[in-house]
Amino acid sequence: MGKLNIPKTIGIWSVQALIGTGAFGSVFLVRTEVKSSKKFGYAAMKVEKRRKHREEEVLRMEVWVLKKLQGIPSFCTIYNLGQTAEFTYVVMTLLGKPIDDLRRMQKNRRFSTATTLRIGVQLMKAFCALHRAGFIHRDVKPANIAAGHKRADVIYLFDFGLARLIYTDESKTTLRPRRKKVK
Repeated sequence: MGKLNIPKTIGIWSVQALIGTGAFGSVFLVRTEVKSSKKFGYAAMKVEKRRKHREEEVLRMEVWVLKKLQGIPSFCTIYNLGQTAEFTYVVMTLLGKPIDDLRRMQKNRRFSTATTLRIGVQLMKAFCALHRAGFIHRDVKPANIAAGHKRADVIYLFDFGLARLIYTDESKTTLRPRRKKVK
């Protein structure tokens, strides 16, 4: 991904800092001062360079999945969507540290049995909701599971850029057909 020219302000969002970068985009800490907005405070803004063909945009899939899961625990709330001539962005719930980082911070670099069970139960509920919404994740790893920022007792599943739609009917559940060409 080439370097994006991200302005200091995008709509009501003031870009505070870079949180991280990945293969398809970057995530920024953003803040809004608009007190009348339910979005008041800090959030995460995921930014992806615009592509020639919309189907190549990974962020598009992520937004589609999250829209189907709004209001369900363990999934980010979408606060704002938009695009500029250079990039597409989504503003969503700010998360805490990924569970792999949290695990490394523990004594003996392990979670207690009780903590492991609490994380496991929340993840199973999240996967059930994701599958009921008609999607599979395809990139499950500790770096894509995080504690909440405001509520560390809530576990979030995120990064749905590689997710795929599952077709379901009465008799079977199948993946959408494979793409003919991968770029």
